[in-house]
Amino acid sequence: MRTPSPIRVAFRSLIAGSVEFQNFGKGTDPKSIFRNLVDDAKHESGHGGYSGTIAEKYDFELRSRTPMSRQQARDFIEKDMDQSDKHGPAFAVPIAESKVKSEKEVTLKIPALSGWNAEESFKKQLSEKFPGAEVSVSGNSATKLKDGGLPDIEIVPDSKKIYTFGGWAHAGEYSTKKEALLALKKRLTDEPNSHVVQTWKSIPIMEIKTLANVVIKAPTSKLPVWEVKGNVGVVEIGGIQGYMFYGWASS
Repeated sequence: MRTPSPIRVAFRSLIAGSVEFQNFGKGTDPKSIFRNLVDDAKHESGHGGYSGTIAEKYDFELRSRTPMSRQQARDFIEKDMDQSDKHGPAFAVPIAESKVKSEKEVTLKIPALSGWNAEESFKKQLSEKFPGAEVSVSGNSATKLKDGGLPDIEIVPDSKKIYTFGGWAHAGEYSTKKEALLALKKRLTDEPNSHVVQTWKSIPIMEIKTLANVVIKAPTSKLPVWEVKGNVGVVEIGGIQGYMFYGWASS
């Protein structure tokens, strides 16, 4: 029996019939590493298809030839992941040995819609100011210092009805119960081995009624102000240690 190498899927996220995957393999030959990762995934998940793993990928595309640290790779992949397609090749970047030569703590005050937006702005600003540096945020560090203004809104009454069904995160919206039922029957026919078919005893058809729409007539120009703390590290990049493969796979 073949023994799979000790490589694991680092992160997986389910959305609309596909799963996000990340696999790392050591070595300097990306073609060989890719083949081994695919073989390992098929050994662990089977050959039936729709595994949500790198086993669904027939080829890969090298998205950067510049070796990067693990942190730099995480930042790069986070921005690049949406360019991947579940029917396309896997993406890959080279991972290098790295050493932080110096590090300093930085605090910025940033106007932003939310704490998450403030943290993203923090990373963007410092990455542009210190190219090649590792920028990290200290946990959920965004602290609101000042509230923003309120947008100008209008409440418009509405009585629209739509129908959908349970079990799937992206079941769709339908104008009649009959359309929702037909769509559910098709989904059950197309996906006989799904977790819903295997575990649910009944699947509800749901009516969703809209009572009103809140229309934003003019967004506020006054944003909340956040204080964000983090670190900037000057990194020394060494030789290539391996490759990280990532993307979306059919599930």
